[in-house]
Amino acid sequence: TAAGGIPCSERASVHDYMTEIESRVKGEWKRFELPPDLPPNAKVVLSFVLDESGTARDIEVRSAPSAALGESCRRALVAASPFPPLQGNERCLAGRRRIATFTVPVDESFRP
Repeated sequence: TAAGGIPCSERASVHDYMTEIESRVKGEWKRFELPPDLPPNAKVVLSFVLDESGTARDIEVRSAPSAALGESCRRALVAASPFPPLQGNERCLAGRRRIATFTVPVDESFRP
């Protein structure tokens, strides 16, 4: 808790950074073939570590409705990385395992 005593995960700039990761992963995810029988709003939970350069490392699928969906999300995170270098208040993310939930919207705009 540096930045004025605010915990890392509660900082506005950290929230914005994680939102950018989610957006970029969804953008990459569209390029991968998704299982045809996805449940509505399927969720994949990944854990990963960001280094100071913004590269995601040690990516693991924590939960997913299917192995194929989990792997496609993991591959999308790899493809979306690196993210912008960690600077200022975001530096608290470096080297710490993050857990993020990615929701797959089941609609035609998301299908390849």
